[in-house]
Amino acid sequence: MPTDGCFLSLSDVGLALKLGEAERAMLLKIPGAKPLQYEPNSPPSKSYVVVPDRMLTDRKALRDWIAKSAAFAKSTAPKPAKRKPSAVRKPRSRLGR
Repeated sequence: MPTDGCFLSLSDVGLALKLGEAERAMLLKIPGAKPLQYEPNSPPSKSYVVVPDRMLTDRKALRDWIAKSAAFAKSTAPKPAKRKPSAVRKPRSRLGR
């Protein structure tokens, strides 16, 4: 699943981290963590988890989870496309002008 390289979201909902399936399940087990949902009517995110408020004051725990999120984003980032050699064009004839 390629991503755009983003690994977190900071909004009025809170700080949310993009995680792989296993890490996402681990974070959701922590009381207060929840899937990111920007609006009450919108579906919850399948990859972003809002960290619990109490984790915002635990710098080590927060740093560890941010590192996991960044590593996940890096591992799923799209590879740069290889450039194809440009085709050699034949010069246009100016006859008939």
